[in-house]
Amino acid sequence: MQVAPRSTWCPTGPWGTSSRLRGLVALLDWQPSAHRQADLVEAAVAASWLAGGWQAALETAATLVHPPLGADVDALLGGADPDLAAPACDSAAFRRLAHLGSYVLEAAAAEHLYGAGTHDEGALTARRRPLLAARWLTRGDRADGCRARDTDHRLDHVQARVGLEHLRRGAEPAVEQARSVLGL
Repeated sequence: MQVAPRSTWCPTGPWGTSSRLRGLVALLDWQPSAHRQADLVEAAVAASWLAGGWQAALETAATLVHPPLGADVDALLGGADPDLAAPACDSAAFRRLAHLGSYVLEAAAAEHLYGAGTHDEGALTARRRPLLAARWLTRGDRADGCRARDTDHRLDHVQARVGLEHLRRGAEPAVEQARSVLGL
């Protein structure tokens, strides 16, 4: 993975001006091995989120990982199509929604745990795992109109509903829905 130069990181806020950033900035003061590039990107996006919210996090992710995302930041923040129909669960569009929803669920879980004082990476990972477990996320779920009943497919439906909310209404409503699904 190629990572953009640090001078382009956190486009909406300066590093180190907030006391909330000091712990995360320290995480960025290391040179990752080829196997730890994702950890560095994750830390940079988290620091940007703390400094400037979802807008800064999306801009940092776009800068570091996926430049075309920058063209879609407004749609991702505010929603693009409130009337977007749910796709069939055997379609590629459904899979994309499930991926987007899984990212929103992970972000909501991490945000909650960080706010609850879980700052150690190992503890954060350990406490996030049960929140994102398929058995927990699919409790009481009924994949409407779908005959498949295996847990993985039901999990796809839960994730796709969160992803669809993100595309319909934007980041904040999708995170609220994710919090509800997570039981937070």
